[in-house]
Amino acid sequence: MNLISEYNKSNSFGKENNLTLKVISPGHIEYTMQVEQKHMALDNVVHGGAIAGLMDAILSVAAFSAVEKEGQYVSTVEFKINYLKAVRDKILLKGVGKVLKLGQRLIVSNGEIFDNENNLVAVGTGTIIPYNK
Repeated sequence: MNLISEYNKSNSFGKENNLTLKVISPGHIEYTMQVEQKHMALDNVVHGGAIAGLMDAILSVAAFSAVEKEGQYVSTVEFKINYLKAVRDKILLKGVGKVLKLGQRLIVSNGEIFDNENNLVAVGTGTIIPYNK
């Protein structure tokens, strides 16, 4: 069974927030999010929480893609985000996630989010725990 495929079918957060996943290779993913009015804090500025939600997805699914063949799932233990540039208007955001360290008990991932002009708008690092369901 392809766990990531099953995850995509049941991921309400992803559906509600217009997330589209592409697995490049195990431990390396791309996520896009089409920004809508519900993501806005002001008329033309995206809320930081929307960007943080995307970053959490990027970091955790990068880790998930690295362990799904072992039948494992993942959960975020913690993550840090740095906002580098305001995201303005309803654009398509692109996030890239990569596993930095795949350990037996913890996985460390990093992520980058870019705007539609390929400007880096946020970076993050996360600690993810793999587990068997």
